[in-house]
Amino acid sequence: MPQFTTIVAIHDEDMRERVMAYVSSLGSANIHIARSKNKLIQLCVDLEPDLVLTSTQLKEESMIMAFHEIHLRGIDPPILFLQEEDTLHPLPQHFSTDKFVVLKQLSTEQIEQGIRQLLPAKFHTKQLKPHYIVCKLKDHSFSIREDTILFVEKISHLYSDIVLTDSTRICTSSTLKEIFTQAKNLFQSHRSYLVNKLHIQKIVPDMLIPGNYSIVLLESAFHPPLSRRYYERFVQQTVLNNNKPT
Repeated sequence: MPQFTTIVAIHDEDMRERVMAYVSSLGSANIHIARSKNKLIQLCVDLEPDLVLTSTQLKEESMIMAFHEIHLRGIDPPILFLQEEDTLHPLPQHFSTDKFVVLKQLSTEQIEQGIRQLLPAKFHTKQLKPHYIVCKLKDHSFSIREDTILFVEKISHLYSDIVLTDSTRICTSSTLKEIFTQAKNLFQSHRSYLVNKLHIQKIVPDMLIPGNYSIVLLESAFHPPLSRRYYERFVQQTVLNNNKPT
């Protein structure tokens, strides 16, 4: 796995934690937080980082001033700019560098593509392993390797359970949508379920509800439902074409 140094200049704490966890899973051995323009300048001068991640919650004028001063000192770090939803701040327009990528979607896939674009020499494989999903629970967040997830079950409007290959259940307050947007191999099979395509053995007709199906997993006796609403999408996305129900 590639090793690189990252400075994260993101004001929102939840977003900062998610981004830090993800860049760590991609191989960033050293991650430093810059909560102000001066701290960002100091860290860039001291560390000469491989990557800087920042967002629209830092005012454009402050960012321009910070990076202008950094460039005057002979440092030109690649910058990944994350545009947060409903931001009141405009996108920066005047950076004098070609090492600059703006992301308007904050999915892990988009972040990975942006990092690959900025640091092509660091990555030689088509897919980085393992892939992590960041989840929330009350006042903290945690990361889970996606390939260890069997399925995610919505328990209530506040909580979901993440079921792992060793049958462990982990409670999270992250919504199915929040988990799904980070995923590479999870798909929605039902309004209350996400299922990992890597662990599907086959799908079979539901004996109780005509038109619905059950998903047989390799490591579990529980069969998550595949509702008719999501069936066609499943058939299009899944690589298990030999296991389609008849």
